[in-house]
Amino acid sequence: MRYYKSLKVKKHQNTNNLNETIDLKETIQSNKERIEYSENENMRLQDEINDFKMSFELNQIVQTFHNGKYNDSVREVYAALLTLNVGVNNVEKVVRTVLEKLEGLKVERLPNRTFSEIMLVEAKAHAQMQAAEAMLTSDFNTLHTDGTKRGGHEFGEKQLSDCLPGGIFNENTDDVHKDMRVESRTVSTTNIVADRDFANLDRLRSEKPNANTIALEGIILYSNNKTLKWLDSISVEKKAEVFKIARENSRNYKTI
Repeated sequence: MRYYKSLKVKKHQNTNNLNETIDLKETIQSNKERIEYSENENMRLQDEINDFKMSFELNQIVQTFHNGKYNDSVREVYAALLTLNVGVNNVEKVVRTVLEKLEGLKVERLPNRTFSEIMLVEAKAHAQMQAAEAMLTSDFNTLHTDGTKRGGHEFGEKQLSDCLPGGIFNENTDDVHKDMRVESRTVSTTNIVADRDFANLDRLRSEKPNANTIALEGIILYSNNKTLKWLDSISVEKKAEVFKIARENSRNYKTI
């Protein structure tokens, strides 16, 4: 009897040990699966972090060149700075310094001196398109004619605006144009506008002796017409068309 009882006890113990072993194996397997899942999840999160870093770094680089040409934003910035009298040799440094120091942004690439000079030709085209639009959309245009002598030569200049020059006549004529037609006969002719523009041209000639006349005219027109504000006021589609026309027309001119 003792023998059989002993066998029974051992059998029970073996069963318990077997159950414990099975439970332990299941626990180990479960832990392995958990570890494997955690490792996979960690790898996935690491990939997401790397993707985010790459995206962040890409966003920190200002894209300036697309489809074989500098984008319109770059052209607009260059036109604005150049007509504010930033030199063609310095404009690239100015743009790069502002972006890097103020915004912490890296620049993909920026135009050199040659492009800067071409951009002044495009700036003139922008201002001319602005003036053409103003003339076509205004109902009461006034033609101003001015003349001056420079170096023994006579020069004439014409300006078209929706205002009359001088004193009380320097106001919009939409409501009182009929009466002002009579009163405007007393407005004396002057050469103030022409002298002013030639003075600016002479100044720019001395400051930028290597620039051609078209580029200098671009500076004067862009500044006088406040073309940058006009570009901000038009639609995105129209703005793109303006830049396209200016870009294509600039190929017909040569800059030094």
